[in-house]
Amino acid sequence: MNEIEDARAAGTYVISLDNAQATNRALVGGKGANLAQLIEADLPVPAGFCVTTAAYEELTDDPAIKAAIDEFSDLDPSDTAAIAEVGSTLRTRIQERSVPEEIRDAIETDLNEMARDPEQAYAVRSSATAEDLQEASFAGQQETFLNVRGADEIIDRVRACMASLYTDRAIAYRATNDVPHDEVSLAVVVQQMVEPDVSGIFF
Repeated sequence: MNEIEDARAAGTYVISLDNAQATNRALVGGKGANLAQLIEADLPVPAGFCVTTAAYEELTDDPAIKAAIDEFSDLDPSDTAAIAEVGSTLRTRIQERSVPEEIRDAIETDLNEMARDPEQAYAVRSSATAEDLQEASFAGQQETFLNVRGADEIIDRVRACMASLYTDRAIAYRATNDVPHDEVSLAVVVQQMVEPDVSGIFF
């Protein structure tokens, strides 16, 4: 079994960003792992957790979804019409899936432990395993949602992020950079939003 299969078997669907496992890209994707490394370095990072790639694998464990992903292997990255058609079908199938109860419970438990204010706003951010690589950044290829409030809305946005692994631009970018579609998974960072004094981008 690989790391994702191990996590799925163990029911590891949510990992806090300050957990030692949160630096594992296979479980939390590139963005999640980088945030966890910043926390390890004692830098100020807003509190949050990752809905793991094990949760993504659970949500997409469906023959029709797997068959649609297999179709991508033959797509020409310049054939935008074909990519749009297959991608739209796949995103719809994922969005129509019910989030399993054990994943919903894990998300709700961490939300309850993390915030006392029921009106706390969160950022819900895609974190793909093929993200922030040395040879390909995948910046902006998947979805991010800001100012999300309440468990139900957060769970809906988590599912939308997982479906966005198959946006037209993400499919084409993977094909152009020879990243196999069936070897990519996606986690989702759920992170408290804060009122900043300053903001910027760190390279």
